[in-house]
Amino acid sequence: MAALGPAAGVTLHLYAAIRPGQGDVPTGLDGAALQLLRLDGLALAASEHKEPLPPTRARLLCHRRVNLALRGVPFRYGQVAADRDDAERTLGPRAAELAASLEHVAGCVEFVVTPPDPAGGLAADGNHGPGTAYLHAARRRYLAADEVRVRVASAARDVREVAHGLACLVAYDRVDDFRRLAVGCSISGPWPPGSFV
Repeated sequence: MAALGPAAGVTLHLYAAIRPGQGDVPTGLDGAALQLLRLDGLALAASEHKEPLPPTRARLLCHRRVNLALRGVPFRYGQVAADRDDAERTLGPRAAELAASLEHVAGCVEFVVTPPDPAGGLAADGNHGPGTAYLHAARRRYLAADEVRVRVASAARDVREVAHGLACLVAYDRVDDFRRLAVGCSISGPWPPGSFV
């Protein structure tokens, strides 16, 4: 791993906070080598570019691939620093928070599970208006999500509600168990565990 030094006209694209001394790291955006910056007991994975890189499908997929390989606290695409000092200035105050998040998500991926849409319930008719029908449908969706939450909890380290379902933090060695427990649901992932940091 090359040491990272400041250079004029350089932007650091940040991928994740990881444990120092972590094994092999993948290649970054546009084939750039990943470099590690030390930050209060953490390492920040970054790649050096002449300017911030606009997102493209290939770059977004690469950023995701790198984060899945790093298994750390992912940064969103577009998190950049001008140099090492800028990264330390920006992220240094969050070092303890990043370390706690790393402890929680290390070695995990995120899946988003959408329970099947429950059928049945009241329809708007002469006795019940559309508001009542809506509330009954919302209750059925909530109960379905709660049933799935209970079902997948044994294979997930953490489960949180998100707008489109349940975000589930799953250790790499529990992915097969998790998929079996989430059968019948729509599953998206694996993703870097961004919902848990």
